[in-house]
Amino acid sequence: MAPACEFTTKICGVCLICFTTSPLFNRGIQDFYYATAILRLSTKYCIVHLRIEAIKYLAQVWPYTLSGHDRMVECALKSEPIDGLTYPFVHPLHVLHLARVTDTRLIIPSALYFLSIYPLTDLLARSHPKLQVESPSRMPSELTAQDLQDYTLVWQSRIDFINTFIRSCCFEHNPSGCTGTQCTKAFVTMGAQLSKDWRTRTGPLHFILQAI
Repeated sequence: MAPACEFTTKICGVCLICFTTSPLFNRGIQDFYYATAILRLSTKYCIVHLRIEAIKYLAQVWPYTLSGHDRMVECALKSEPIDGLTYPFVHPLHVLHLARVTDTRLIIPSALYFLSIYPLTDLLARSHPKLQVESPSRMPSELTAQDLQDYTLVWQSRIDFINTFIRSCCFEHNPSGCTGTQCTKAFVTMGAQLSKDWRTRTGPLHFILQAI
């Protein structure tokens, strides 16, 4: 192994030990920057085992399963802000850029999903506090043409998903084993309430879970 590569492996290994042997997810944005540095270096120098460990860490914070999403949202609701930033402390736009430059496609769906919750005007202004944190490992804060296309598609899908749920499961729902109109009226009432409650920033998965 070349000296430079060997040195990089040792540094990455020390950093990996530092954040994998301590409580994760609630220590602030620096955890993400440690993982970013390790992932980028291990990808550049083809250090497979370190790349896998960094991806495992990121995939726990930015999950690719429904159960992982539920745990992530629950943690976000329970965690206190650190240095003025709410869990998971890093902006999804930075996560998306990291995923693309390191070919870590596993976390792209989660990053795009949570990115779509942010208003486009805020993303274009790049004024969110999570985009202002200084770090050598910080990713770009600009939307690329691909980002904008993906953001728009996920944003529209998220809104359609909520409207479809309210319409099909409430207004058009025909409960079995229920006589008369009492059940139907109850579902219509619930649909009317849900229609008032959701906003353009509402996450449909958590919204549906609460409704159920």
